[in-house]
Amino acid sequence: MVPSHAKLRIAPIADSELVTSHVDFWNDVYGFTMTGMLENVHDEVLIRSVEPKDLAAESVAFLELDLHTARTTDLTFCNRFELSWSKDGEEDLQGFAIWFDMYFERVPVESVPRSMTIARATEKGMVAFTTGPDATQTHWQQGAVLIKKPFATLRKGDILAGCVGYQKMEKQERSLDIEVRWKAPSMLEERRQVWSLN
Repeated sequence: MVPSHAKLRIAPIADSELVTSHVDFWNDVYGFTMTGMLENVHDEVLIRSVEPKDLAAESVAFLELDLHTARTTDLTFCNRFELSWSKDGEEDLQGFAIWFDMYFERVPVESVPRSMTIARATEKGMVAFTTGPDATQTHWQQGAVLIKKPFATLRKGDILAGCVGYQKMEKQERSLDIEVRWKAPSMLEERRQVWSLN
């Protein structure tokens, strides 16, 4: 089976041009206020190249699949994640970037170690690639999910925890609903938002 293993990864976005270009832009379009365009702006996954400087923590894997044994039922889930905020000063969480890593093991193995990064895999002679922000960009780019205000304010070392859920849309074989739940130390309760990926 080629590829043999896949990992889906998530990292928080802060201080990003994506918010300026995709959201704030509509507040002043060549002198015109077009805020009506903002009505559903936070409802869809943006397929964009996210700048590495926009990420506010090291990414973590929230789904790992052995493609030799994966079943369609494995593709509907809500899996936990925990991220350690790495930006200095106070920053607002503006969203999340999601991407995938692919591994090409020559012989079937039970799993690719959880800590295995693409860099470490290639050092070991394994064929692997990532669609993440730090790599050469591919046509897949990254999925950016921007959150509705109010943003959560985080400081270096704060733990951002939650879960990511994928569910196939009804009657749309190639479309997904992606849900992210998250909680930061400055938040009284967990927040939740759903985006569509068509």
